[in-house]
Amino acid sequence: MIRYAATWGAAFLVISALDAVALTQLIGPFVEARVGGILRDDPVLPAALAFYLLYPAAVVHFAASGRAPAAAARQGALFGLVCYGVYEATNMATISGWTWGMVALDLAWGAFVSAVGAFAAARAAARFGAA
Repeated sequence: MIRYAATWGAAFLVISALDAVALTQLIGPFVEARVGGILRDDPVLPAALAFYLLYPAAVVHFAASGRAPAAAARQGALFGLVCYGVYEATNMATISGWTWGMVALDLAWGAFVSAVGAFAAARAAARFGAA
């Protein structure tokens, strides 16, 4: 259990730290400039907490578990592309004003952040034993 917690913790720290920077410095301002009128002034914290607890667990389970760090990063990139792709395809289909530029940015971000999170999780798994 300690090994899995360390592996999840590595993914959680990397994903949440990178997302904090991206949401305040890159993706947030980009999206706000295009569809700011539909964004909440204050996020719903329980929903955000659910995402940041569950997504790293999914990255560990589907991308990092039992893999070497480089393989985990590749698998994480694919996993992130699929997960963020579902979100972006839904938004593109249903939200007026959603742009292909927003889709491209978020797909690239999802692949990147998930790859780095999976890499970190696989490194932790190698250090503490398999997840």
